[in-house]
Amino acid sequence: MKKNALLFTSLALAATTATAAAPTDAELGNLAYRGIHDQPVTLQDGRHEGAPYVAEGAARPIVRLHPAPRLQVDLDGDGEAEAVVLLSQTSGGSGEYTHLAVVARRDGGAQNLSTVNLGDRVMLKRLEAQDARIVAEIVTAGPNEPACCPTQKTENVYELQDGALTRVSSRVLGNLSPADLAGAWRLVQIGTQAIPEQVVVTAEFTPGRIAGRGGCNRYFGAIAGSGANDLRIGPLGATQMACSEPAGSTETRFLSALGRVTGIRFMLGRLALLATESGTAEMLLFERLK
Repeated sequence: MKKNALLFTSLALAATTATAAAPTDAELGNLAYRGIHDQPVTLQDGRHEGAPYVAEGAARPIVRLHPAPRLQVDLDGDGEAEAVVLLSQTSGGSGEYTHLAVVARRDGGAQNLSTVNLGDRVMLKRLEAQDARIVAEIVTAGPNEPACCPTQKTENVYELQDGALTRVSSRVLGNLSPADLAGAWRLVQIGTQAIPEQVVVTAEFTPGRIAGRGGCNRYFGAIAGSGANDLRIGPLGATQMACSEPAGSTETRFLSALGRVTGIRFMLGRLALLATESGTAEMLLFERLK
């Protein structure tokens, strides 16, 4: 009897301390979100597309859920993790608003607790959890800068207060510069071409220098410039091993584009380098290596 009582007590204690799982990807992609439009917006498979503003017109409200970056963090101290996600909202024009949303499990289902607007055409450089807070480092248009081409870094800190996502601090960190490249990155896309999984292309940035793997050869070079729209890479040197496909063609295209880089951007926590030629820009998209 005593053993049974102890077993029952242990099971009861485990039940009271167990935490519910954070909302799943499927739940997040098929959920109603508040705070984007006047009425909640319900996504289907991560997307909402409203009716045209004008009959048979092309412009219409569109809301998309981004697959990354996402956080799981206990924001309200109840022992259960909330999901923190990003959504974008457009209306057919040049503007694109980025929203930060918190989703919790309530009564067995997912529920959007709160959503805040980070701004129009902002670039997300970093999203992370610090204790029970969310830290979002974004790049916004500074004084006298056009909305299309922001360079001012701002760090916003949010807390969940009485169920509402509240900004508790904000500070300007300066402007984008080559110093923001620091660290190791892996190339995931050139233009519209995804890099094959078996091809490893990396870039490691240190003050004034770049080095890494181009696909099969090692490469290295110098970095110059002073701002987000003033960046030069090269001249580049590399080892001369013969490369099989698709590594060889990927390396050739990457090194060629790297020598034409002129600017720095960030997209949802990813580094984007702009390579220009004859007025046309091609984007090199990198994920940070852990």
